[in-house]
Amino acid sequence: KVKQKLRSPGPLISVVRQAWQLLRAQTSLVQSELWPVSALVMGIGILVALISKQTLVIHLISPIVAASALAVVYGPDRDPAIELSRSTPTSAWKILFARLSIVSCYNLVLGLLASFALLFIIPVDMLGSIILGWIAPLVFLSALALLISIWWGTSTAITVSYGLWLAQFLPFHVDGLYINNPHWTTILSVYKDFWHNPFLLFLLALPLLAGALWSANKPENHLKSVNS
Repeated sequence: KVKQKLRSPGPLISVVRQAWQLLRAQTSLVQSELWPVSALVMGIGILVALISKQTLVIHLISPIVAASALAVVYGPDRDPAIELSRSTPTSAWKILFARLSIVSCYNLVLGLLASFALLFIIPVDMLGSIILGWIAPLVFLSALALLISIWWGTSTAITVSYGLWLAQFLPFHVDGLYINNPHWTTILSVYKDFWHNPFLLFLLALPLLAGALWSANKPENHLKSVNS
């Protein structure tokens, strides 16, 4: 018995091993087209940014690419094997957490590669601010898209997340619609400031992520996403 205890892995090693096995298993179940499509969009964004010499391109597309990927990562409307996964002893929230970890790391790497590619047109000391500019919105928008996709389906998640993100780029004054309207200017200014507040975005992403993981254990939410 003493020899068996000495040979048996410790609790920490067992947890790490189980986590690694879960990550490997879930990687193969994530939609295969997600990887090249995300990379292609980011690649196009890099080319546009380098040609136009506009770093805003990477800031614009990084969060929505990540949100789109998280919106399709879980749920019966996009994952035919979800019922098989739910029949295993592994909790649904653990499956979801494994998938979002894999996809989020992939999106993070794409964003970092895109940012480093900008070194062809920007000085090195600007790199940190550029990364900070898109990473907080990426985390918040990804968590929001994931939660919405579980409750109301992929299409709704993508529509809402895209709409919220792109709304900040509306002009302060639109000819014939809002002319010198101080209320519109104030609201839009506050809304733009929200997307440039990394601490607040990271903070709000936590309950959204917790809500998504909790919702993964609710079968009725999957039925909603199928019917949406």
